[in-house]
Amino acid sequence: MPLSASAQLSQELLQEIEKLSALLPLKLSHFNWREDSQHPARTALTRAFVNRFNALGPFLEEAKTVADHPEKDLTIALDRLISALGDLSELREWVFSPRNPMTREQAESALPSLQKYGVDILTIFEIHASLQKRRVGPPPKRRQLYVDAFERMMLPKSSLGTVTRALCKCGKPTHTGCTKMFQAGIGGVKRLLRRYAPELVSEYETLHPDRATLKSHQKSMTR
Repeated sequence: MPLSASAQLSQELLQEIEKLSALLPLKLSHFNWREDSQHPARTALTRAFVNRFNALGPFLEEAKTVADHPEKDLTIALDRLISALGDLSELREWVFSPRNPMTREQAESALPSLQKYGVDILTIFEIHASLQKRRVGPPPKRRQLYVDAFERMMLPKSSLGTVTRALCKCGKPTHTGCTKMFQAGIGGVKRLLRRYAPELVSEYETLHPDRATLKSHQKSMTR
């Protein structure tokens, strides 16, 4: 007797869940990485990815329980799992090599007909759109460069100018525009780290207080 659409999806879902569950618990060593004080930002982001991945355990168990019973509604379990994967998707683009967004044809072929399995149409549209666009932020190929720049700025006697000259590959004799680009890129790394390693941002801002902070400090000293 052929499987029903719900039972077929349940089997496919179980296979994917088993693949993810087999990776638990994930460790830094799985990425050929270890705690490295010389690369605090990269270590923090990789650690955050590992921790968020390992936190998927309960969501995978819930999805597995539902998949074991095809008569149950898969929508809620899938929505919760997709939501839990949100942070992983963001971190992935900073920790790993960048991917190019899919074409419309590739995105359509990558998605099964989820609607007939009970997934609401808005979720399907969101997934389809996300496969075809880049995330907001620095171009993927520059993200590791900006993480490197942030880490160099954490070294003693570093400055935005010296870091830019060390990392910029534009070939120009001056780097006025490049310095602004690196400043914006480092700002993006700081915004990300505020969520995953705020202590690094505090340390950075102690080393490199912005002008507003300096003026505020100077005013308080003159009172």
